[in-house]
Amino acid sequence: MAYTASDSRLVIGYDNLIVPEQIASIALGNATADAAYPVDNLKFEDPWRMLKVSTTPSGSPQINVVFNAAVNASCAGFVNHNLADGGYAYQVLYSTNGTDYTQIGSISAVTNGNVLLRFNSINAKWWRFMPYKASAWTSFRIGALFLGTKYEVETNPENDGGFNVAFENPVLFSQSSGNAKHLLHGPDKWTSSAELLFRRVSATMSYALTHTIGARNRRKMIAMIPPDQVTGYVPLAYEHFFGVLQGIYPSPSQGIGGSKINVVMRLEGVM
Repeated sequence: MAYTASDSRLVIGYDNLIVPEQIASIALGNATADAAYPVDNLKFEDPWRMLKVSTTPSGSPQINVVFNAAVNASCAGFVNHNLADGGYAYQVLYSTNGTDYTQIGSISAVTNGNVLLRFNSINAKWWRFMPYKASAWTSFRIGALFLGTKYEVETNPENDGGFNVAFENPVLFSQSSGNAKHLLHGPDKWTSSAELLFRRVSATMSYALTHTIGARNRRKMIAMIPPDQVTGYVPLAYEHFFGVLQGIYPSPSQGIGGSKINVVMRLEGVM
């Protein structure tokens, strides 16, 4: 078993299982969480609640998630983390009996960017997210975890301008009576948004985007690996996108080759 990077088109991770109603328990091993940022925060799709470990772990930290029943998954994600700063690797493991764990894969966190890791579908009740180092463990944070299903689209977004991602720092100004501008110091955070344009896709793909993914994941976090990043395991140019679907707009497209469908997707990043 290993992480995969064999896709050739944009990949979407959906049906996130890391939500309170799916989880029987979640526990932290080999480390002590900051009292204000406990491991229970990772049950929620809110990367600003987060888990923080402010002291030195005693070993490679383990985040052990037990589901109410066995679940199927083919992708896992780490959101709003700083694991690269500590020299950690991403390890994800699973168990079918709660005792013996099998490692899916391990790969270095080369940036602190959000990451979606892919693997062949696994059915298990016990899962372990493990920031791994052989020694010299350091403090760290993880804002949210993701465990879901991957979908490789049939048709990539338009080559030019088909997948636009914006990273923004919220900035507010106040203007005085003398016309001088003054910066208002609001929250210090990095936000993102994305818009995707798919031209002339099949009815099957349109249904997958609008119903299998869209309708089933309203107000839920989904993830995307852009077309230019699918041949790698971890993000390099810019991070994998995690966001909430704001709207999806299918429209018929007549032309040579029969009727097809244009689809626009708009998403707001979770951070």
